[in-house]
Amino acid sequence: MLVQSILTRGQMLVLAFFFLLLTGTAAFTQSGLSWPLGEPADLEWGSQEEALADAAFWGHTDTVRTLLETGLPAETRIANGSTPLVLAAQEGHYEVVDLLLKKGAGVNSRGQYNATPLIAASENGHTRIVDRLLEADADVLLLSDLEVSAPMIAAQNGYLEILDTLVQQGANIHDRDWAGRSALYLAAAAGHPKVVRYLLSLKARPDIPDSEGVKALEIAAQDGKAESVKALLTAAPIADLAEFNGGRALYLAAQNGHDSIVDLLLEADAGTRWQASDRTTALFMAVSRGHRSIARKLAPRSNLNAQTQAQGVPALVIAAQIGDPEMVKILLENGADVNLPAFDGGTALWVAEFKGNSEAYALLLDAGARSVSPKEGPLGGLKFRVPVASNDRTCDITGLQIKLSELGLDPGLRDGVWDPKTESAVRAFQAGHGLAVSGKPDVSTCSALGLRLRQDPAMGDQ
Repeated sequence: MLVQSILTRGQMLVLAFFFLLLTGTAAFTQSGLSWPLGEPADLEWGSQEEALADAAFWGHTDTVRTLLETGLPAETRIANGSTPLVLAAQEGHYEVVDLLLKKGAGVNSRGQYNATPLIAASENGHTRIVDRLLEADADVLLLSDLEVSAPMIAAQNGYLEILDTLVQQGANIHDRDWAGRSALYLAAAAGHPKVVRYLLSLKARPDIPDSEGVKALEIAAQDGKAESVKALLTAAPIADLAEFNGGRALYLAAQNGHDSIVDLLLEADAGTRWQASDRTTALFMAVSRGHRSIARKLAPRSNLNAQTQAQGVPALVIAAQIGDPEMVKILLENGADVNLPAFDGGTALWVAEFKGNSEAYALLLDAGARSVSPKEGPLGGLKFRVPVASNDRTCDITGLQIKLSELGLDPGLRDGVWDPKTESAVRAFQAGHGLAVSGKPDVSTCSALGLRLRQDPAMGDQ
């Protein structure tokens, strides 16, 4: 009582304000949390505007009310471009949202990246706040800087109830974001089949690709979203959902080892002979990545004797290189030509012998395979040559690729082929481990990877 009699009301508010800075702000900055929609680069604590934003973010309704009673406008904007209403809507603080709206905050005020309160609430599944914002005439058609709308973000995060509410208020489900992705595409990619079915019932188009030409079925197949794939296939014939009768979707599923999705696509008669720009097929990807179950399903439907890699390498040669006897057996049982050479003339038997893959070698030999060296072929074995001198020691390229993959680098296919992707991964490894960056599988690089060194006359200068 003595303190209150001495201090004026304004002085009490100043003390309350600094108490907020020492408590709420400190807790915020020490929590490791980021500000919604990005960390402001030039945030300066100390103003009443920042205190109001902080209180709105944390849901301190009484503090928000106290600061507004000083005459601070509810539409205050802070250094990172956001507003208290956007922050409260994103964090799900209904009472703060309601108070700010009643005190005159603009329902369509823009936050960082031009996100509206409605977009922020839809992103985080705050149904009650979405309803309150719509009651205050929030515009469902507004887009953020990245051309993201409230229905898009609700669909991506699987908030069907919010999405339906927005649609009832006139939202456009056909909008596309900066990357050309629609609400249907985003829902399929994120694995929300109920949302996918709902949007399809509203005539959302699954055949519209993103800016890179990828369609909803293909992104769902690539990312392993089986329920999304099932929902799409139930809605329309596969030829209407993706290019090449679903061939690219099958390729992506096989490449990433999504067994159940391969089943769904094959049941829908997806094309098995589609080739990527490097002429690899779904079967080739399954073989090169060791997906036996998928290879077993694809082999009877594929041209096993096509030279499907850019360099012209049959799947059987790749299986022999990898040294997977089970994969060799699958291909042989389905009619692979045991003596079909790679582009350089090397046969599967020679490759298995060269790599020391004894089980694969025995299977091929029993099947009547002949050993033909690449040097006997038209291109002189270029496929197996790496950029080290013939008298230098190096390591097995397949083993090198496997090690680099395990370290999170991308050497391309684990097929023993020395190509620009493998060289790029070697350079990245060398740079990250203090080695001379030569891009060559030299002694120091192979040793650092824990690989056995050997000298091989088949490996000469490039």
